[in-house]
Amino acid sequence: MGGKRKRAGQIRLVRGVPGGVCDSCSAWLLKYINKTKGKHANVGEIARDQFVSLLDDCIRALLEHAAPLREKDTATKEWAGIVLAKLHITLEAHQWKLARENPAYRDLKAKWGKTRADVLVPNSEVSQMVQEEMRMAESYQSKLWQVRTCVERQPDLHLGTVDWKAVQERMRNQLVWQSLAAGDGSLWTSEGIKAIEKKARSARPDLLFSDEVTVIRPSTWQDLAQQEGIPKVYWPTVDLPRFCAATADKWWDWLWAHILEEKNVLLPGRDPGKTKKQIRGCFRALVDAC
Repeated sequence: MGGKRKRAGQIRLVRGVPGGVCDSCSAWLLKYINKTKGKHANVGEIARDQFVSLLDDCIRALLEHAAPLREKDTATKEWAGIVLAKLHITLEAHQWKLARENPAYRDLKAKWGKTRADVLVPNSEVSQMVQEEMRMAESYQSKLWQVRTCVERQPDLHLGTVDWKAVQERMRNQLVWQSLAAGDGSLWTSEGIKAIEKKARSARPDLLFSDEVTVIRPSTWQDLAQQEGIPKVYWPTVDLPRFCAATADKWWDWLWAHILEEKNVLLPGRDPGKTKKQIRGCFRALVDAC
């Protein structure tokens, strides 16, 4: 299934946006999700998109751990059930106030109350595939927009190829000199030499010498997308508008072409032509729920 693909990690493309190793990612999201005007409007849009994606992933993970009937890890299942119960109780306690004060909440809740059950909880393999692919496509689309914006705002951004053999040789020489200065005798044992070689191979220095960087050329958004591990099959979504009822036809064209291209991955053992009507129905259900 498409959901088994390696997901792209968080990327740091806009000044102030935390990367995947930042411990304050949630604090950053909460700080900027309400920025809709002024110089932080673009960052606010990114924060809201990432917040929705993070929340969606968390809820799905909780359901996966809490719902199985025969779960061996009972501690995790119990924990997930408690978290979901607290979330449900909190929302129920505030639903009347939300319905009164927030028209968007009231309208969407009424609309989703009439939504097909397989949209809320997809059961068939086809409906699960369609939802997973659309969810991943929207997530990657947001990242691709960030990548393209980064390149547009930094036209002098260049991409260089690193001569890692030269880097390893430099690091190995530095380690040899450090070993000699320390006088620990590691250079005179096979184990010590192997340890130095291993450190040199795994070294990723912050600074590179000019003779260690080659083939410098202007960077494209495709270069950054590939560097960030975004699968090429999702790159066309960068030119699509946001998914909604008004843009459904454009999204269907991409999704169907994507399914045909990777039918052996997304629909193993199935004939796309025979399941097209079912796939189209699942897609339309998502559109109706927008």
